Amino acid sequence: MAEQIEPRRLFDHVSALRSRMNIRVIPLSRTGARDIMRMLKEHRMVVLAMDRDILNTGQPFKFFDRLTSFPTGPVEIALKTGAPISRLLHPGRQRRLLAVGEPPLFLPE
Repeated sequence: MAEQIEPRRLFDHVSALRSRMNIRVIPLSRTGARDIMRMLKEHRMVVLAMDRDILNTGQPFKFFDRLTSFPTGPVEIALKTGAPISRLLHPGRQRRLLAVGEPPLFLPE
């Protein structure tokens, strides 16, 4: 799920580039959560970034000695669907991106 950046042409261009890699970008919208739930029921992988609280509905956490808001959507979806959560680390260097996934975490019901 991604914020619909402006201009719209730029968002469409980024989405098209990602679709060439078999990545479907779901615009942040009212129906986006339903799309994600459907994809999880189909046993598809869903990747959600949670680096920004775009909707300003997150919970406050201390991060680098400062209070900041993190979105709770990924946790809420995992609790509702039973889907595991896995953190991806991005230790890329020299203009290369390397994503390293941690083992999945299943949240208690």
